[in-house]
Amino acid sequence: MQSSLIKMLNFYSQELIDEIVEVLQRSKFRKYFYADDVENLLLKIKVRSIFIDVTIQINVCRNSKNNFLLLLSADGNATHLLTGDRDLLIIKIKECQDFNYL
Repeated sequence: MQSSLIKMLNFYSQELIDEIVEVLQRSKFRKYFYADDVENLLLKIKVRSIFIDVTIQINVCRNSKNNFLLLLSADGNATHLLTGDRDLLIIKIKECQDFNYL
């Protein structure tokens, strides 16, 4: 029996790398991640993901700091954006269809 394989591509941008580093340097996370762990994580992201040079500009999120994820998704022609961020989860699909990222 042949199984169906789903091809998944991961994208990253400089803004995403900056966000990961900034978040993991917070005191509540530093006790879980050593500097070597962060470096290894960043290396794995860069090796296993596609770098996207974000060029478009949109402002949809109520917290403009989160726009970089929508921009990355749009410039990468992503079909999905996996997030637990409530500011991104409340955005209506209609709002985003104009940006061709969903």
